[in-house]
Amino acid sequence: MNELSRNSSPEPPPYLISEDPSAKVKSSLKLSELIETPVEKHLPTVILNIGGLKHQILWKNLEKISRASNILEIESLCDVLVDHKISEIFFDRNPTTMGLILGFYRTGILHVDDTICPLAYSDDLKYWQINEIHIDPCCLIKFNVRRERVLEESGKLIEEDSDSSTSSQHEERFVSDTKRKIWYIMEKPYTSTLAKVMNIVSISFIIVSLIGMVLSTTHYFHVRNEKGELIEDNYPLNIIEAVCVIWFTIEYVVRFACCPNKLNFIKGFLNFVDLLAIVPYYVSLILLKTRGKSYQDIRKILQVFRIMRIFRILKLARHSTGLQSVGYTFKKSYQELGLLLLFMGMGVLVFSSLAYFAEKEDNGDAFSSIPSTFWWALITMTTVGYGDIYPVTLWGKIIASVCAICGVLFLAMPIPIIVNNFEHGESFNDVKRALHVLRAMRIIRVVKLAHHSIGLKLLGYTFHKSSNALGLILMLMGIIMFIFSNLIYFAEKDVNYNFANSIESFWWATITMTTVGYGDVVPITPIGKVLGSLCAISGILSLTLPIPILSRSFQFFYREKMLKKRSYKPVHQYNFNHFD
Repeated sequence: MNELSRNSSPEPPPYLISEDPSAKVKSSLKLSELIETPVEKHLPTVILNIGGLKHQILWKNLEKISRASNILEIESLCDVLVDHKISEIFFDRNPTTMGLILGFYRTGILHVDDTICPLAYSDDLKYWQINEIHIDPCCLIKFNVRRERVLEESGKLIEEDSDSSTSSQHEERFVSDTKRKIWYIMEKPYTSTLAKVMNIVSISFIIVSLIGMVLSTTHYFHVRNEKGELIEDNYPLNIIEAVCVIWFTIEYVVRFACCPNKLNFIKGFLNFVDLLAIVPYYVSLILLKTRGKSYQDIRKILQVFRIMRIFRILKLARHSTGLQSVGYTFKKSYQELGLLLLFMGMGVLVFSSLAYFAEKEDNGDAFSSIPSTFWWALITMTTVGYGDIYPVTLWGKIIASVCAICGVLFLAMPIPIIVNNFEHGESFNDVKRALHVLRAMRIIRVVKLAHHSIGLKLLGYTFHKSSNALGLILMLMGIIMFIFSNLIYFAEKDVNYNFANSIESFWWATITMTTVGYGDVVPITPIGKVLGSLCAISGILSLTLPIPILSRSFQFFYREKMLKKRSYKPVHQYNFNHFD
């Protein structure tokens, strides 16, 4: 393209706007003719007319806009109009989002207006050739959430409209109007009063069957012989079970007979749950008819099928929008849930291995092997702390403290994990114990998974960027541990030998603040119990305060990485001299 002059003002070619601003560039013109078209840059600014709304922008900023600077490359210019006299370029687009887009090229920051439809905003970004990864972190998460919500709701509406249009246009799928009415009564409780009543009745049967199942396990409802052996179940409960199953069967058969699409009905998850709620009962009846030498084996199989009755509680999901939303959330978040399980598994493996090598000499009965220590690591990370297994050595207690703190972080963050670096600076005189340390360091191999996991890399970056929040956790934990360990020492030292000194009390403060509570050290005085309650509450508060910072940081980095991964078209920067 010829060098653009700021001083010359040539006459406009016949195919550019001069007097009539309503005229448009003809799309039939050849690209070579357009390249030779001079565009005036004698003014420092240019006017962008977006759907009738004019924006004045510097030429240097205009050259950053891919769509504007690349208009001469577009073969079809039906939405672009140029007025060379006043340096005006017209785009036949909705002007709503243009202020945000121009702000991006002026300041380098792309914001989102909550009043703008997220789908329309995405379309405009695509039109102006701006990648969504440029959206500022303050708006990115909210924008993605709003867009996903709109897509989900619009998808449901389209599906419902499709069902309605299908039922109206293809009435032959229903044998009669009666079947269609029954289908709406069974499937859509909000359509009529009868449908609401049917919904309440169905929920009542589900609750009654669950209560009957629970009561059948109590000794009061068992029928035993003279030897105290269970000979049969309670007859009234069996009647209730039979009535509920008959209702579930009728409901399933009627819904199947009246559904417009039998294949989709069979593939539906909730319909599979309904089938799973009634099949075990009929299998149990068949097995009970088989009485012989193998009756005891049959009873074991029968118990398995009776346990499957617990799946009836999932039938409530059909009548609860909240439960359906939870299921939909898990379905859409399977990658994040898998990542969370990976983090938890790595934490269990790391801490169980460290605790095993730290405790095997002095507490070998409790920590007999790494697999047997998995149980301890899991109940510690989930802050359950049954008290059946707990460390007794100093290093074991330190590892347990770190394990408990990490467990709180894992459960509090959406996709949390801490990749721990293990450093051992103490020299051991005992060669055997030094060998244990070297062997324990082999567990660091699990960190090699970070080479193959975007989530682990992002997590490390999150904690690197959230060092202030992590420092806040350590500072609060240290202060509160120091205060409560000393207070509990003075409250318990005369009557409780477990609190022999302040150092021993630090262990109690740690497991109390992390809500683990192994039960090996317990206050017995009233003042000590009050201090224990306050310590637990303070620990929860100190651990959860920085959690939102870590959560938002990780969510932002994760979404940004996923957007970069999905985007394959780079954002090019063009200018008017691109074709020189």
